Amino acid sequence: MTWPVRKGDELTADAAILHAERKIRVQEAFTRRDENSWEHTARVDFGQGWVQTEAQTCGG
Repeated sequence: MTWPVRKGDELTADAAILHAERKIRVQEAFTRRDENSWEHTARVDFGQGWVQTEAQTCGG
């Protein structure tokens, strides 16, 4: 897992996991929507590009 990286209003962390002897990349991101809320997204890459698996708004 990488340390979270902040770019502007987005905080992102990447990781790689092994599943059935296959490397899978995962990513979690938190993006500030306004002063009181954040959007959380999760993505996974099985080797053919990123696919969003979750999106939710936190707070506000």
